[in-house]
Amino acid sequence: MKRLASVYTIIGALLIVTVFALWWRSSPFTPSSSAPSLAEAIGAPAPDFALPALDGEITRLSELRGRKIVLNFWASWCGPCRAEMPDLESAYQRYREKLTLLGINLAEEPKTIRRFLEEVRVSYPMLLDAQGDVARAYGVIAQPATYWIDEQGQIVYRKFGAYTRSELEESIRAFLALAPTPPQAHRHHATAPLRHGDLGEKYFTETELAQLGLEIDPSRVPYLADLDLERLQLGCPIHDCIPSIDGPQFETVVEADAWLKPDDLVVSVTHNGVTKAYPVKILNWHEIVNDDFNGAPLVITYCPLCNSSLVFARPAVNGRLLAFGVSGRLYKSDLVMYDRQTGSFWSQIEGRAIMGPLAGTELESLPMEIVPWRVWKEHFSLSFVLSRPTIYTAVGGAPALRRPEAERDSRSRSPGGPQIIDPSTGMTAPEGDFLRDYDVDPYYYYKANSLDTFGTPFNDRRLGAKTTIWGLVLNGAAKAYLPEAVAEWGALNDELSGEPILVLWESERETVKFFTRRLEHRTLSFNRRDGQMIDTETQSIWSTDGEAISGALQGAKLRQLSGIPTFWFAWLAFYPQTELFAR
Repeated sequence: MKRLASVYTIIGALLIVTVFALWWRSSPFTPSSSAPSLAEAIGAPAPDFALPALDGEITRLSELRGRKIVLNFWASWCGPCRAEMPDLESAYQRYREKLTLLGINLAEEPKTIRRFLEEVRVSYPMLLDAQGDVARAYGVIAQPATYWIDEQGQIVYRKFGAYTRSELEESIRAFLALAPTPPQAHRHHATAPLRHGDLGEKYFTETELAQLGLEIDPSRVPYLADLDLERLQLGCPIHDCIPSIDGPQFETVVEADAWLKPDDLVVSVTHNGVTKAYPVKILNWHEIVNDDFNGAPLVITYCPLCNSSLVFARPAVNGRLLAFGVSGRLYKSDLVMYDRQTGSFWSQIEGRAIMGPLAGTELESLPMEIVPWRVWKEHFSLSFVLSRPTIYTAVGGAPALRRPEAERDSRSRSPGGPQIIDPSTGMTAPEGDFLRDYDVDPYYYYKANSLDTFGTPFNDRRLGAKTTIWGLVLNGAAKAYLPEAVAEWGALNDELSGEPILVLWESERETVKFFTRRLEHRTLSFNRRDGQMIDTETQSIWSTDGEAISGALQGAKLRQLSGIPTFWFAWLAFYPQTELFAR
């Protein structure tokens, strides 16, 4: 602990926020004491209800006894709900004779629902839970939420979060075939059985829970049954000892070029029409950035010990957007995040909640790149770069400090310097007010020691422990790719867990990308010819962003998959049965 404490810098005392506790008690979607818990819902009788549709027709659940039923709780403001609806509609059209699919809207006005359904056209029945009574009865704490109910009226499985198309298809087939195991709901694990217990320092103490305003019994904490508790360690003494960036500010490429060196790495994220860069020299000190991309809330994460970077969509729980912080714990040397709304712990590399009220829930991961600054600024010269936080930046769950009146005019103190905006005042921050010396890498000696895995066992001889690979997980199967080996091929036609994939070396941006090779009802193969990527079936030419730019398939797009850059030892710790593509 002393060793890591020398790396981590503890910031000032966290301001205590009690508003959440008051809101939690009054929220219309907060499970009541009589509602089933996340663990108890599995195998329990499905609570009966009678709900109206938009046309006023009443549907009573008990009258559907003898049918297999899928309940999908949703809201129009929920991005993941919108994303999975076309797949639900497709499944409804194919399986409507064998199961009943019901959408249940969460307490929105009928006119809002009608307007939404004009954009997202679905034909399966939509019911209105106007007061949130049904959501409370089912213990719905995140949206979307999907419950699978058998012919006897028992809940056989549930998932919080959106299904991918392949997950939904597999789940329905298993559900209809009466498979002995529940439908697959997670990328990495087919089921998520839970245990409960007092975990001591491995979870928040009573003092920490009080500081965070969370009402959780620390002696009955739910956690994943497959969690290796020996590998869950206290990394630094208190939560938020590494402060997340909660009020990120950005600057132009020209401004960032004054302090970023050509080979400095940045995490590049393009989403919802926006591209941003997050310098690793900032992420070394903060690890988490809670951000927003044109109304799409994301969390950008980086673990210096594992050299792993992942980007996730931030879901809403009980209508309240999750914000993430550093828990102070490590799992297999990897960052363990926590969300400030429920107190759940999240494994970064796995992207799932491993402990707390949301245990078993998965985050939706999004594609990202990690590239040198000299490369990024050439391709995204009009985009924005995360600014170095100042003492007036909201970090670590605390609100931003207001700048004293005497320091409001920062321009006179830093003429020509980066213009970093303080959201509380609208003024720029002076150079001397940066939270850290971001030119210093606090992990320099750790990264230079190829044998130090921070206590995680490593005895594999295929690659060095701190060789950076790109990993991919599909339907529970994992594979690692050495970037140099992918670069030799340029375009690699591969397959993982039955899914044909394209592993692409993006030479201009010096990074690895993953795509599915399925395009509607055909599977494509690709090769490099004269510097261009061409599919062998139609001879169409494709960009490195997975779009056909000429030929018979012009305009078609491949679905990009979320790869994970990380050290080899860390990937092996989480996926010991992984395949490896190397030279």
